[in-house]
Amino acid sequence: VIFYDVFTDVMSVRLALYIYDPTDAVVNQALVDFQTGILDKLQIGEPMWQPPVDVPPIIVPEPTPLPEPIPPMPAVNPDATQLKSDDHIRGNLNAPIVLIEYTDLECPFCKTFHPTLKAIKEGYGDQVAWVYRPFPLSFHVNAQKEAEAAECVASIGGNEKFWNFIDAIFDRTTSNGTGFALDDLAPLAEEVGVNVAEFNYCLDSGQFANKVADSLAEGMAAGVTGTPNTFLMVNGKVFNILPGALPRMVVEEAIRM
Repeated sequence: VIFYDVFTDVMSVRLALYIYDPTDAVVNQALVDFQTGILDKLQIGEPMWQPPVDVPPIIVPEPTPLPEPIPPMPAVNPDATQLKSDDHIRGNLNAPIVLIEYTDLECPFCKTFHPTLKAIKEGYGDQVAWVYRPFPLSFHVNAQKEAEAAECVASIGGNEKFWNFIDAIFDRTTSNGTGFALDDLAPLAEEVGVNVAEFNYCLDSGQFANKVADSLAEGMAAGVTGTPNTFLMVNGKVFNILPGALPRMVVEEAIRM
């Protein structure tokens, strides 16, 4: 505003000088007024411009926070993800995609997840192999013995009978520790085609107690803290870790990535 006024005054004076007559009292007074006005408007310390009092202050919005970065996949103990000669594998041994599941036969989430992996295995055929690893949780009372029983069935009857035994336990257990009675293990072993006398001797002697304990220790060393916990392997390397009883569509999406 001040600069506009000054500019206007200057133009007026230029016009006056153009027609200046030293004897014209009116023009002379105009020049005096111009000088005085300029000095008044340019006083030292006077603000050159102030915002109108009725203009609201400018509010700068808070910046939108950036999303949290996706944490890197933790390092995995290679011993926990390498296929072994005594592994229980459902599917093609040379499949490019391998799902290594650490599971508990008395875990309700494992019971829910078992048919999910079974459907994925059937849907992908020879492209996917499914590996069972026992991980009996200490607060599931029957889980340790049930895991040993499954090893006994595998030792006596082979891989197919082992998976039939596992499928049946998950199908029939009510979970949470004592969902499948230990007294029913022998009849189930006989049902899937295993000699009962051999089975009872194997289970009662604790023949596979150490193997189950070793699987538990390997899983813990790999970061497994609960069940089910599944390592997604692609061409022999850990590609992803699938914690919990994930829906089928989530697991398939991880496979397709």
